[in-house]
Amino acid sequence: MGEGVSQMSKGTKRHFSDEIKRQAVDDYVSGRKSAAQVAAELEIGQSMVYRWRADLQAQARGERIESLEAQGINPGQARRIIELEEQLEVYQKKVAQQAVEIDLLKKIQGSANSQPESELTGLINTIKQLDRKKGRVK
Repeated sequence: MGEGVSQMSKGTKRHFSDEIKRQAVDDYVSGRKSAAQVAAELEIGQSMVYRWRADLQAQARGERIESLEAQGINPGQARRIIELEEQLEVYQKKVAQQAVEIDLLKKIQGSANSQPESELTGLINTIKQLDRKKGRVK
């Protein structure tokens, strides 16, 4: 086991330090590792990685609300600000995804217009020409 992990006798819970939990969640969220890889390395269930992520997100949300309240914003308004920030993040991700898709579609369309005819297209044209010649000969 790594540092920050205390292990008791078999069948009891292991406790991981906050630092290990944050690193594990960061590895997962950043895409450096899958949840399954993180879980295997720490010898835990994959659902634990998801639970840690949810716990850390809730903790960060609570800290953000406290920060807003310290600035003189009432709790109800602070929660609403957090909700709006979360919605904004979701929309920004959607817009980013759409921008990527639009760029890819433009590249595909541009490359389709500039590509030379394929062998199949050439074959079809050859067959059409032969059919026209055969029709003239008759």
